[in-house]
Amino acid sequence: MRSAKVFKRIIKRNIQSKKFDIGEEVAPKFYKTNFINSDGDLQEKTKKIYGRKIPIKTIISNEVNRLEKGGVLRHSDYEKMTQEQFKHFCTKILEPELAEHHNGKDTIQQKEKEWKLKMWHDHSDILNHSYVSFMTCFLYDPINFLTDEEYAERFPVKKKIDVQSFVERPQLYIFGLSGSSDKEQLTYTETRLEDLANVTKEVENIKPILRVFTGDNPARQFESGQQRGGKFSCVCGVPGSEHSNFMKCYFTEPLTLEERRKHVVSGQAWQSMASGVANPFQGLRKEHIIEELESRGIWLHDEKKPIVQDKLTEILHGIVRPPALCCLHPLKSTSELNIKYYEILACEPLHDLTNVIQNLIQELPHHVGENNKQDFLSFSDTTIGNKNQIKGSDARLYVVKLAKFSIQKYEDCF
Repeated sequence: MRSAKVFKRIIKRNIQSKKFDIGEEVAPKFYKTNFINSDGDLQEKTKKIYGRKIPIKTIISNEVNRLEKGGVLRHSDYEKMTQEQFKHFCTKILEPELAEHHNGKDTIQQKEKEWKLKMWHDHSDILNHSYVSFMTCFLYDPINFLTDEEYAERFPVKKKIDVQSFVERPQLYIFGLSGSSDKEQLTYTETRLEDLANVTKEVENIKPILRVFTGDNPARQFESGQQRGGKFSCVCGVPGSEHSNFMKCYFTEPLTLEERRKHVVSGQAWQSMASGVANPFQGLRKEHIIEELESRGIWLHDEKKPIVQDKLTEILHGIVRPPALCCLHPLKSTSELNIKYYEILACEPLHDLTNVIQNLIQELPHHVGENNKQDFLSFSDTTIGNKNQIKGSDARLYVVKLAKFSIQKYEDCF
């Protein structure tokens, strides 16, 4: 058995030989620790540490090569297609309206080069130290990639694959030491913006577009500039007391990143960000709150702090700063920062549906006929049993099994 020292030496050798790619150093910061020296004295030690980043252009280049070798890329010659063939093709890739467009072939050829990127990040502890991890991958779109059926037709002797799963394989982007505060996590914003500014210049033949963020709630709040907890904790902007009001939630349209940025800079408190303040609306004195309201054209007769504070909170709907990628340049539009199409989801579909699926499986036996009740109870016991909490991935599998089970029961009745 090899010791830890041997493993460390092997890893170090592979890093130096470039066999292991650990990326480039980013977001330098100073890390303080203390220790007791050989004389028994307590000493403090400060050292400079870095996060690590695999540049997006490198990730894209590697992914394009991987997907090319995997045979899932779409290479269509639209000029040679008849109108009927083109119409059938547009229907197959879920873009039927392009078939009737006067320059539909040019439009779809342009769309074929637009590859959407998905971003994800999370913050967690490893061995008593806090780290942040960023992951990215391409989003599957039948305009860019083959469907499962097309892949099976093109490679009849190969094993069938789920093309979407093959395409959306997450790749490590950034990893580094970071606290949970916005100020610490924002230290990685500059290097992210550099990548977004250079990616279109470095990658040929395709046009990468940062399209969507799919992280969990604290990460979504950080990415969009929303407060954590409190009355307006949800990115959608609906107050917590109204979350059970389905009509209000349904008709409330979440703000885009550009609208959120504009909402912040329409006042004057955001200017304190130039001096290093991460959340300019937090901890404001009463006179500063009044100045902020007046800069937005709002004048109050009652100047008691709780009154003016509630008014500012209501206007901001939980916004505490610009979106993360806009914090370094609040006056630059999202188009200028290459994040015009970037969207932070206002919900966590897998997490939000987990309890709904669990309740559905446990309650369904009591709403079906007596002839099927025992079978559905047995299904509930087999899948969920005595589990108090189920994972999102398990819930997704359970609802697929429930659908299969229900279809079989329905077919057995006829």
